[in-house]
Amino acid sequence: MVLMGSGASAQVVKVAELNTRQIRALDRDKTVVFLQGGMLEEHGPYLPAFTDGILSERLTLEVAQGVVANKPDWTALLFPPVSVGASGYNEIGRQFVFPGTYAVRPSTLKAMYMDLATQLGEQGFKWIMVVHVHGSPLHIASLDEAGDYFRDTYGGRMVNLWGLLPVIGGWGTGMSAMTDAQKKEDGVSLHGGADEHSLMLHLQPNLVAADYQQAPSVTGSTYAESVAAATQKDWPGYIGAPRLGTAALGRRIWTSFSGTALKTTLEILAGADPAKYPRYLPLMATNPSYQEWIASATDRDREIAGRQQAWSARRQQDAFGNAATELASLEAAWNKAHLGSDPAALDRLWADEIVIFVPGMAPMGKAQALGMYKDGAATFTRFETSDLHPRITGDLAVVTGRVQRTRNFNPSTPLGASGRMVSDDWQFRKVYRRDGSGWRVISYHAWPSAK
Repeated sequence: MVLMGSGASAQVVKVAELNTRQIRALDRDKTVVFLQGGMLEEHGPYLPAFTDGILSERLTLEVAQGVVANKPDWTALLFPPVSVGASGYNEIGRQFVFPGTYAVRPSTLKAMYMDLATQLGEQGFKWIMVVHVHGSPLHIASLDEAGDYFRDTYGGRMVNLWGLLPVIGGWGTGMSAMTDAQKKEDGVSLHGGADEHSLMLHLQPNLVAADYQQAPSVTGSTYAESVAAATQKDWPGYIGAPRLGTAALGRRIWTSFSGTALKTTLEILAGADPAKYPRYLPLMATNPSYQEWIASATDRDREIAGRQQAWSARRQQDAFGNAATELASLEAAWNKAHLGSDPAALDRLWADEIVIFVPGMAPMGKAQALGMYKDGAATFTRFETSDLHPRITGDLAVVTGRVQRTRNFNPSTPLGASGRMVSDDWQFRKVYRRDGSGWRVISYHAWPSAK
């Protein structure tokens, strides 16, 4: 991998290793961003759960290197893997929970890639290749739609390579080396069959379980039969014939697949319109088996979204309710502290930076206000609040209301030389802030109630 610097014009660089000056310096017209995907998805008992991620990583690097080899004045900018995906193939048999699959909802995946598209588009990048070798319909739809959003919003090209039929066709072409007998045994191999086992034997043989050659074939001669096999309670997690996998077949598939992916990428960078390439998703959407999967996965997406939203709403309500209860308790403590002329209690209720504004007096800080209670200048015979309205936003709360109070001034102090008794009827606004010690008042403002 060639890094920035050293005068090289053709470069494959990792954005994670660049600083802001280097990123700003990239020529947006001649920089292609690679967003590498890869999800944790069960692939049965013989392949690792990150099979798709391993394929995506290898394909990203080969296509990126191929781009700069063919376009020496371009930069391939590699992003760290976005190792999440939607709709594991276990869903095709309506087995939504399966060991090894850890997926996000399709709507979540689309939002993630649209967010990345927004960031890249607003920074002026024009070319993005999404390399995410996972073939469930709603997964592909999410990435396709994120790419369409980037095109319509920023005028650039964001292409889900795995969503284009010519790219997927390269995979199929590589499988043509299988004999008729092998093709019959592998059947309609939708997931984890001879092809993926062969690819992993070629790319990462150490991650393929040694007993894969004893694997029973689990498949069908039609889509419907293969899907039916995946609905069985004891389904092993693959559809096809793993035992037929060989490193030689994997090399053939990979050479054809990666070569087609690079060819398509170069065509697009040379000006070909990605919208003119036939997409995989419309073909899948015409298949009744996939239609049922799309419908059930969409329903599950909505169900989980509803459950999460309901939890968030309850949490917000609970948080508001708990905070409101705490504030009500503090309001009662506030009134009690004034009635009892308790400076220690007021010290706990008031933040150190509190500012107090009351009619007829200059603004006071905490020390000055507490001093009035400590020297016994006045005692309250009445201190009542009503019409309280708390409004809570995060760690800040505003309480408004009415306070009616009566004070007796101590004759031995300057304020009470005439033995006065004073009654007040005010409106007030009190601002609380919550920190590690709880809620404290940072501002108190009172003014006469309207007559």
